[in-house]
Amino acid sequence: MADSLARTQGDAGLEAFVADNSLLVGASVAQLLDVAFQLSQSKDTAAAAKENVAFARKIAAAHEARGGSKVARGLCDRYDKWTAAQRASKAKAIALEAESVAARKANDIPTAVARLEEARALYEKIRDEHSIAVNWGTMGVTHFAIADWDNVVKDYDAALVARRAVEDRILEGRTLNGLGSAYQQRGEYAKSIDYYQQAIALREKTGDLGGLATSITYLGNVYNRTGRFVQARDSYEKALPILEAQGNPQQMVEILSGMALLNVEMGRHADAEAAYTRAIEIAGAAGLAGPEASLRRNLADNLRLQGRFAEALVHLDKAMKLLEASPDPTELALTHSTRGSTYMNMGEMDQARDDYVKFAELAKGLESPAYAALAQRNIGEFYRDIGAYDRGLKAADEAIALAEKAGDAREYREGLVLRGDLNTRLGHYDEALKTWQEALAQDTQDQAAKSILEDEVAIAAANASLGKTKEAREQLRSVAPRARAAGLPHVATAVQFAMGQSFEKENADSAAFYYDRALADIEARGADVGAAALQTGYLSGVRRYYYEEVTRFYASNFASTRDARWAKRAFTTMEKAKARGLLDLLQATVGEQSSPEEEKLLDQLYSLDPTSADYTSQRETIERQYAELRRARVHSAMGGLASVSTVVDPDAVARILPEKTVLLEYALGDSASFLWVIDRDGFDMVQLPPRKQIESQVRPLRDALSRIDGDRAALLSSARGVYQLLVAPAGARVTKAKSAIIVPDGVVFELPFEVLLTEEPKDKGWHEQPFLTRKLTTLYVPSASVYASLKSNSGSSDFGRDLLAVGNPDFTTIAVREEGALSPLPFASQEVAAVSSRIKDERKLVLTGKDASEGTVKRELKNGGPRVVHLATHGLVDANEPERSSVVFAADDHDDGYFHTLEILATPLRSRLVVMSACESARGKVSRGEGVVGLSRAFLASGAGSVVASLWAVSDESTAELMKAFYDRMLGKKRPASRALNEARLALIETDKYSHPFYWSPFVVTGTERAPW
Repeated sequence: MADSLARTQGDAGLEAFVADNSLLVGASVAQLLDVAFQLSQSKDTAAAAKENVAFARKIAAAHEARGGSKVARGLCDRYDKWTAAQRASKAKAIALEAESVAARKANDIPTAVARLEEARALYEKIRDEHSIAVNWGTMGVTHFAIADWDNVVKDYDAALVARRAVEDRILEGRTLNGLGSAYQQRGEYAKSIDYYQQAIALREKTGDLGGLATSITYLGNVYNRTGRFVQARDSYEKALPILEAQGNPQQMVEILSGMALLNVEMGRHADAEAAYTRAIEIAGAAGLAGPEASLRRNLADNLRLQGRFAEALVHLDKAMKLLEASPDPTELALTHSTRGSTYMNMGEMDQARDDYVKFAELAKGLESPAYAALAQRNIGEFYRDIGAYDRGLKAADEAIALAEKAGDAREYREGLVLRGDLNTRLGHYDEALKTWQEALAQDTQDQAAKSILEDEVAIAAANASLGKTKEAREQLRSVAPRARAAGLPHVATAVQFAMGQSFEKENADSAAFYYDRALADIEARGADVGAAALQTGYLSGVRRYYYEEVTRFYASNFASTRDARWAKRAFTTMEKAKARGLLDLLQATVGEQSSPEEEKLLDQLYSLDPTSADYTSQRETIERQYAELRRARVHSAMGGLASVSTVVDPDAVARILPEKTVLLEYALGDSASFLWVIDRDGFDMVQLPPRKQIESQVRPLRDALSRIDGDRAALLSSARGVYQLLVAPAGARVTKAKSAIIVPDGVVFELPFEVLLTEEPKDKGWHEQPFLTRKLTTLYVPSASVYASLKSNSGSSDFGRDLLAVGNPDFTTIAVREEGALSPLPFASQEVAAVSSRIKDERKLVLTGKDASEGTVKRELKNGGPRVVHLATHGLVDANEPERSSVVFAADDHDDGYFHTLEILATPLRSRLVVMSACESARGKVSRGEGVVGLSRAFLASGAGSVVASLWAVSDESTAELMKAFYDRMLGKKRPASRALNEARLALIETDKYSHPFYWSPFVVTGTERAPW
């Protein structure tokens, strides 16, 4: 452009342009002279070389005339004064630098450095200051290739002085950027930030947009690495429009991916999702199939960590298809790994195993053995989670060996953690101790403060298990204050738990003291902040492990001492877990909807400089304020679900039980399970087989019940076997009872106890079999504490209506979800007509078709509240993502027709009974003991007295018959719902058409025995 101005506007135009772009003069003159030198090497271009030199002089003169320095003119003067010999020296120096570049690419760094030094010596002889400045920078790049950071800094410091001397501001910007990168690699982040900021300021002035975007991005990376995520995000956002203007989709995708990751670290999953989505759109438009596949995998992992498994699988499927068109073995392997982890979290173990095995197969062919190490660790974690500890340990050992071979310190450490965990579970405490000590040595070397504390707690726990209790306690007392100072509450909780372990064999009361403190820490802490909030389901992972282990300890004390207080402690420990099931599973979903006040606090938290003197106190203050705000918001959103705070003991339960009623509460554990049998005369605690053994018998029966074409003899035999496993141990308390209240746990929740056989099966028809439903009227509750809360809530006796009945809504009005269109329910209209026939017109409201809209139903529930709500419609249950579960109505102007779990919780109910005559409406996520988690639990939490719902997909026609019999008895004879439903079951058993348990056993009552009266 300067050349064009000089030709069209003369010297005045050139001078004005140079004055406006004075920072570019040094770089422009140097570039013109370098090109001139190359052109001068040939006679054919010698004239062009002279033109370049002349133009360089014009620019230098214009710069000087407008008050600029004489540096540029000095470069021109020296160029003109070079003799033939000096020009030959420059040519030789250029050749030496070319040899250096070739040597560096061949990884021959000593030769590369030597050639550069020889070239620089020649430049110094001919006083070629600009080439010397370039040479120092190239030397820095060479040392950068071998991560020799001390020499990199030395080289770039020399380059910076030289480049400033020749006023080449473009090269100066590169040098400042290089120094920022070198100090970042050395971990000197304050200096790194300073140099990047200098580079940004200079590049903004010179208009070096490509360099500017790079410096801003690199500055963001430093902020990201030091936990100052807000500054990192701001940097990335500043770089994006520059890259967009340059049309650089590849780097935009990289920055957006970085933004997504730091939003994950801040716990801002919606923002992370938005960044990933935008990056996916850019990658797709630019045809970047490989990056798009990687982005979809990372987005899927983010969704997985939030429990949004269905959406995660959709993105993983799309990633797989992209990789078919654009093969990338590494990305394909990692996609299988992520999908395996997703299935693991869903409890779909067969699919998880298939993907992990595929990942391991693909990893063998990848260049880096680190992926093979990760694959083996995945397999080890899979075996650990299914209880195959020996096989898991073998996989962990292989993962460690592969990580060591790969030189991957992080993966090596993860393998050690897995090995230590498995050895502990196997009772190999000596081996566990050695493993954790090895992990501590590595983490100390890596200066990984958080991991060091975790290792020390694990070492102390191993010592406690080995009987070295004094040593263990000294270690734990050392860790506790450091964990608090580091802001690691989960480590502080682990310290309390390990202290309890250290006292188990010496002083049971002291052990109980520390165990109670550990559980109190978990209860009080609530949701963590940022990335720590991922997967914070209260009963998942290590938290559930705490409850199970404490229960085991108390139960073992009861077994050895027969002191009832230990059985009571075991009971209340599991009650603390069960009473919070749905609340904790839904907290993550509610937590996503942060308030502006919470967002502001997060910005403050992730803007703190970790190197500042008061960082710890500032962080603790902000985290406390954030936790209080979030806890209040979650409590409000959860409505009645958050109100069950009082945990009852067996004596309190006995006092509120009706006569001739027994309560059976189950707690499934890895090493042993337990059953509490409570009636008005007292209680017993019975040890049952471990979780896996119970699952192996309950699941086949549950599967057999959900179809009518199975093996009849096998079903009956299984029903008898499960009775002997789960009910017979209750002994005399259950045999003398007339009704039973069941508090399930884990897979037991999927079981309708009514179908169990109290005697050996008869060689006769279904109506002759000794089903438990003939002996006991059954009722289910999520926990004994929830039952006590429901019993104490007398509720209103003044209802605006006696019945709200909704049947067969118009499903054509709703948006079709991934599951496909919903089929109409023709018998549902007949069903609601039948169940409402006993109610006077002015005391009932019947809604069908388009009238059965979500908005209308919600208004009726809120306004006065009917005594009984009957919903003859589809119930969509998502066992893995309970917040997605819904009862389906017709859509209207304001509602989509899907009455989701969180909406139910936000709708206060006064109704005594909700009947969901729908598919699988009682089921919910069943994992490690949270009891009833699903739509039934949500209606109870919102205020309903009891809920009738089904455990599996039901027959539309047989349900109509069951419901008619149920309402005939409940409304016609004023029976409680539990008794009326039991009589309705018995009525269907006596029919020829519906005597199979498939038809009459899926519906259960959850709540209290008096509903709806």
